[in-house]
Amino acid sequence: MPVLVSIVSTNDGPWLTSCFDSLAAIRDQVNVVVVANNCDDNTEEICAAAPLNITVLRTATRLGFAACNNLTLHRALQEGYEYAFLLNPDTRVRPDTVSSLVEFMRSHPEFGITGSVQMEYGDETWTQLNEWSRVTLDHAATLGAQQKSSDGFTWIEHYYVQGAALMLRLKLAERIGLLDPVYGTFYEETDLCRRCLFSGHKVAILLTSRVRHYGGGNWKSNLAKHHRRDFLMLRNSFLYYVSGAKSRAHMASETFRVLGNEIRTVLFHREDVILPWWRYGQVLWSAFRSAKDILQLYKRNRIIRSGAVVPESLWAVGTDT
Repeated sequence: MPVLVSIVSTNDGPWLTSCFDSLAAIRDQVNVVVVANNCDDNTEEICAAAPLNITVLRTATRLGFAACNNLTLHRALQEGYEYAFLLNPDTRVRPDTVSSLVEFMRSHPEFGITGSVQMEYGDETWTQLNEWSRVTLDHAATLGAQQKSSDGFTWIEHYYVQGAALMLRLKLAERIGLLDPVYGTFYEETDLCRRCLFSGHKVAILLTSRVRHYGGGNWKSNLAKHHRRDFLMLRNSFLYYVSGAKSRAHMASETFRVLGNEIRTVLFHREDVILPWWRYGQVLWSAFRSAKDILQLYKRNRIIRSGAVVPESLWAVGTDT
């Protein structure tokens, strides 16, 4: 059965034509769903003119990455797909990108999530790692991860892969849930990967599956979007780490640890954060207002760690922000 490819367009029309042209080479391997995220550009016209069949889902309001992709993931589950592939608009795939992920997943059932290694968007040689890949592979190496090879595949086990090119085994989604709208954007795929690991499955970056990814073009475009990115990244980091605690007592210590790290990040402009220090209070206020959602995330993590199946009522936590 083809893989269901989920692409979210938030006025990303300028990127879509190139993305679709690359997918056209594997039109028999994929069914593409584009979520037109309250678009007011030419996204739908580009989809209609694409050299492959595309289903367009329209949203009446502007949603985050998690809520948009969940529309597609629910569809994939209802229609009996085996795998879903989350793909950003500002990407290009190779003819073997999707098939290598599928073949790896089928021959390695212990992996629940895999992702493609990412190349520089303009690199026609497909050999130059982009910034995310360089940073992530270096970080994996510092954590002790080593390249593994078998049956023509080369991969690195890691704690997450980026949602720009992420393949999910949908049977696993029925056990651990989908993406969480409470995150909106940032950390939602990291949380999904963590749940995959909690369930006893593994996560891998497959080095023999490659995409070219521009990355960050939206939030880098102006100061207001950069500040919005910083706000969400800091707030969602708080949600992610505190909800991952093994006990309620540990949640308190995690709260102070994350608080200290984020204060240093803002003051010393780490991780490209340029949010003014005086706006950090808004980050904390938003995080503490999400206390109920943090407890829901924590509750679900405990269910998964116990080996039980997550009830459908906890498949996605929170409302879109």
